[in-house]
Parts: sequence; structure tokens; C-alpha cells
Amino acid sequence: MKRIIVALTLAVSGMPCALALRPFDGTDAAVVRPGGVEFEFAYLNLLREGRQKSFSAPGLVANFGVSPSSELVAEGLLRTQFGGGPNSSGTSFDDVELSWKQVYRPGELQNAHGPSVASECTLLLPTAAGERTGAGCAGIISRRISSAMFHFNAALFKNRERQWERTLGVIVEAPPQGKLMPVFEIFLGARSDGLKTRSALAGVIVSMADNLELDAGLRLGRVGNSSISEIRAGLTWSPR
Repeated sequence: MKRIIVALTLAVSGMPCALALRPFDGTDAAVVRPGGVEFEFAYLNLLREGRQKSFSAPGLVANFGVSPSSELVAEGLLRTQFGGGPNSSGTSFDDVELSWKQVYRPGELQNAHGPSVASECTLLLPTAAGERTGAGCAGIISRRISSAMFHFNAALFKNRERQWERTLGVIVEAPPQGKLMPVFEIFLGARSDGLKTRSALAGVIVSMADNLELDAGLRLGRVGNSSISEIRAGLTWSPR
């Protein structure tokens, strides 16, 4: 079952949050079946970046299968930010986005041979909280190596602050152990103003049913000169 959800942390750290496979910052080269719908719900996201803390929930993503090789994604989240100064507190609905994912080469994620290759292009929409527009695209390659599945991501964005951002990421989905699947990610990002993000995530995905998965992850890293730590938890559900 494909799992895609908004990358909540990237918005707080100034990076675009268009791509994400739960509980990662990157995504995979797969789409929802034609006519199908898939929902991703983030019910816990606690982030500490330097002195600043934030709680993001709920975060909701709806994926709509358009064809065997494409899907439309709509997403947004409610964020409460606190700490780090008198003007740093408040709750807002933001990170509203529309994305289009296109699979160019069906591969192992589509029950075929070889790598799966896709792109995901995103429009960052303005919000009542004052967020401006932005846009970007990512290239995605998913490939099974030995018994693990790897997802390689490379993206270029023009963010809402009119800065260019480049990101690279590698996701590793280890072989399942019963209903549990250990997962890992390395993520790198750089903005045109020099701000860099480096992080690593370790987590687990729990298969509760054919159409329901739970996930949790711990992410550690640095944004510029500030250390970050984050706890993520959510679920992915598809109506039968």
C-alpha cells in the first residue's frame, strides 16, 4: 500500500513540504490505483528547533488516482507554534498544496522488473496565514536492492520566500518482520540564502490491515546552526 503524507517538519525549518512518504521527508515512485482514494493523517508531530517548538496536528493528505500512472494530491495542516520569543506563538492552517505525480517507468513498485521512475510537481498555495505561492518538482527512483526497497529523491523548489531550494534524500524500507517494517532516511537540503538542513530518521511502519498502516518515527538533525529533534506519528488508510 502506498503511503504519502505532508512533510510537516520542512515547513517549520523553511524547506518545502511538498513530498513525503510516511513518515519520511521523501516519497516513492508509486501512485494510487485509477479511481482510488487514499488518505494520510498525521495525528502527532512534535518538533524542537533550537529554542522554538511546534505541534502540528492534524495534517491531512488526500490522494486521488487519475490513471495507472498518475495521481492528484491535496494537502494541508493545522500547526501550533510556541516558545522562542513573544511573537512565536499561535495556531494557523497552512502548508496548503496541490501536487501531481507521474510514473514514467513502471518497475518493481508496479509489479514489473527494474526501477520505478516518477516525478512529483507541486504548487504551494497562498493561505489566510499570509503564506505566498511557490512551486517545484522532484525526480524519484525506487529500486529493490537485495531484500530492501530504496527510494532516491532529488528536488528543486522556488519557495514562498522566493528562494531556491535543493533537496536530496534516500529512504530505506527494510524487510518486514511480521507486521512491522523498520524504515530509515537520510535527508539533505540547501537554500539559496545558504541555510542547510541535514537529518536522519529511524522509524517503523505497522501493517494493521490491507488498507490501514500506522507509523512512527524519530528524526534528528540540524537546520543551519540549530539542532532539531522531532517525533512523528500517523496513519494511512484507503477505503475498500
